[in-house]
Amino acid sequence: MASATRPLEGRRIVVTRPASQAAELAEPLRALGAEVVLLPTIEIVPPLDGGAALDAALAHLADYRWLVVTSVNGADAVLARRPDRPSGLGVAAIGPATAERMRRGGWAVDLVPDAYVAEALLDALGHPGAVGDAVLVARAAVARDVLPVGLRERGWVVEVVDAYRTVDTTVDADAVRRAAGADTVTFTSPSTVERFVRLVGAADVPPLVACIGPVTADAARAAGLTVSVEASTYTVAGLVAALVARS
Repeated sequence: MASATRPLEGRRIVVTRPASQAAELAEPLRALGAEVVLLPTIEIVPPLDGGAALDAALAHLADYRWLVVTSVNGADAVLARRPDRPSGLGVAAIGPATAERMRRGGWAVDLVPDAYVAEALLDALGHPGAVGDAVLVARAAVARDVLPVGLRERGWVVEVVDAYRTVDTTVDADAVRRAAGADTVTFTSPSTVERFVRLVGAADVPPLVACIGPVTADAARAAGLTVSVEASTYTVAGLVAALVARS
C-alpha cells in the first residue's frame, strides 16, 4: 500500500529511455516505491557522417552569433569535439538539464527559455541584431523544424547539423512482456513513444501514459494513446513529480 514516503508503492512503471540515461528516472521511481521495468527502446549513436558536419561547424564557431543545443545528447556531442568556447559566442540550451551538461563541460550558458520547448527558445532568441547574424543548431538527425524555420523567418542565418541520431535497440522479450503488463509507461521523447508502440502494440500499452512534456505528449496522442500524465516542468524531475501527484 502506498504511503506518504512511498507514494508509488504497488505501481509497475516502465522506463523507456536509453540504457545510458535510464537510471536518472528509474532510481527516484524506485525510491518512491515503484517496481520499475527497464525497457530501453532506443540508443544514441553518432550521425551517419560520423560527426563530420558537426566537426566542420565547430571549427568555425567564431562565425556564429549563437550556438543552440537542444538536448543533453547534443551537449555531449559538442563537448566531445570542442572543449573551448570562443569569446563573443552566445550559447542557448533548450532546458536546465542541457544547460547543466554544458556548464559541467566548462561552457557558460547565456540563455535557457522559461518553457523547455523549441517555440519558447525561438521567442527568447528573437530577431538578429545585425544582417548576417548566424545561428548554429546542433540537434538530433530527425527533429522538428520549428526552431530553424522560425529563426530564418526572423532573419537569422541558420545552419543545422546532426549531432547524433537515435536508433532502435535490441530488447529482451521478457522485458517486453513485463512492460505490457505494467500499469504505467513513461515517455521522455517522441522516439521512445514510436518505438514502444511498435514493440508492444497500441492495444497493449499500459493504461496510464506519462509524458515529460507537450512535444512527447503530442507524439503519444498521434500514436493513438491517451495521455494521463503530462509534466508541467519538462524535466525528469518534473515527470516524477507529476506521477506522484497523480498517485
